[in-house]
Amino acid sequence: KKLEKLASSDALTGLANRLAANDRLYAEFARFKRSGSCYAVMIIDIDHFKDVNDNYGHAAGDQVLLQVAGALAGAVRDSDFVARFGGEEFLVLLPDTLLARAWQVAEKLRLSVESLPDAGFGRVTISIGVAAVNADDADEDVAVRSADGMLYLAKASGRNCVKLADASV
Repeated sequence: KKLEKLASSDALTGLANRLAANDRLYAEFARFKRSGSCYAVMIIDIDHFKDVNDNYGHAAGDQVLLQVAGALAGAVRDSDFVARFGGEEFLVLLPDTLLARAWQVAEKLRLSVESLPDAGFGRVTISIGVAAVNADDADEDVAVRSADGMLYLAKASGRNCVKLADASV
């Protein structure tokens, strides 16, 4: 059990890591194909994170990662899934959630991070891309790629915002 926990957890934040996220995405996609139970995916990136590391050092960057991880984990349901997906990227999986509700959750997460106390490194903000699984999706990676594309759009739109894969919401 200990080895399994170590293999599936991010050493710094204690959140699930990318390996665990990939496993959870696969399981959620299989559940969707079997039962039609929808889900939404968010890819989240800390805005200007490189500036924190460059200007204040990696210990400061680690502190920001811990703050953001705590804010994200503390603002979702117990049934939701939060993982550190890359350096300063996080993935949030929202089971049984349509895109309109996912947007509300994303805004809640964005505001939660934006309102974190300044630890001396400036205001921390995040950009979020959101997508929902689709019946046409070939595999679990389609929604993730779509959310990632929306993340890039959020970054290009000035950061500290949420962009949806379906603009009709």
